Amino acid sequence: MGSLGGFWISLSFPGTFYDILTLQYQGNLKIQPIVLSTLFYAYIIYLSSKTEREEKKLAKISALIYILLILIPLVISLCMQSVILLNRYLLIGTGLLVFAISLFMSKDENYLGVSLVCICILILSCISNVITIKENYAPNNRDWVTYMEQNIQPNDIIVYSNAINGAVFATDLSNNINVRSYFYNNEHWGVQEAYKAFSPYMEIKDTLEEILNGYNGRIWLVESGYNNSLREEVSQKYNIKNISERVFEVPYRNYSYTVELIEK
Repeated sequence: MGSLGGFWISLSFPGTFYDILTLQYQGNLKIQPIVLSTLFYAYIIYLSSKTEREEKKLAKISALIYILLILIPLVISLCMQSVILLNRYLLIGTGLLVFAISLFMSKDENYLGVSLVCICILILSCISNVITIKENYAPNNRDWVTYMEQNIQPNDIIVYSNAINGAVFATDLSNNINVRSYFYNNEHWGVQEAYKAFSPYMEIKDTLEEILNGYNGRIWLVESGYNNSLREEVSQKYNIKNISERVFEVPYRNYSYTVELIEK
C-alpha cells in the first residue's frame, strides 16, 4: 500500500484509472472487469450517438457531474501532494452514472437490444451476489472468533501486524471480551486520526517498546497470511516462550490469519 504526504492512498497510472473505470463492474465474477466495462461503455457511446442532442441533455449533465467527482479530487491530490482519490469513494456517485445510462437506454427504440442488456445485467448481478453472500456469510468466517473467545485470558494482550485485520479482530472480540489490543504501526502509516474510530478497542503504537516494555504475560500475535515476521521481531528484542500457533483461512476475500500465542 503506497504512502504520500501522510495518507495511505496511492495514485498510480494506469492502475488508479483502471480501478475507477472498472469499479461498477467488478463484483465477484470470474470475468475480468475491463471486459464488461469496455463492452458496456461502447454500448453507451453507441446509444449516445443515436440520441438527439436535446434528448440527451440531462444524461450529459449527470455524466459530467460524475466525471467532476473524479477530476476534482485528482486536482486537489496534485495540489496538496497528498492523494485523496480512491475508486471506492466514487460509489456514492453511482446514482449519477446509472441515471445517465438509463436515460440513454430509454431513448433506444431497439427494445430487443435493451431487453437483452437488462437480462444480462440481471443474470450477472444474481451470480455475483450469490457468490458474495456465500463468501460473506460462510460459517467458518468466524472460526477465529470462537477460538479466541475460548482461549483468551483476562490479562492477555493482542498485537496486530495489519491495521485492517486488527480493526476486525478488536471490534468483534470487544463484544464479549475486555482485552487490550494494539496495532503495531511499524511502517508509520499516517492513520492515527482515522483509526481513532476503532478506539478504545484498538490502540496504535509505532514501536514494540511502547506496547511491550513493562508488560509481562501472554501475548496474542495476529499476522496476515502464513507469516511469522512479527513473532520473529518480538523474539529478537525480548525473551519469549512460544505456546501455540494456528492458521485460519476464511472464504471472505480469501483472507488468512496466523494467530500465535507467546509469553513474555
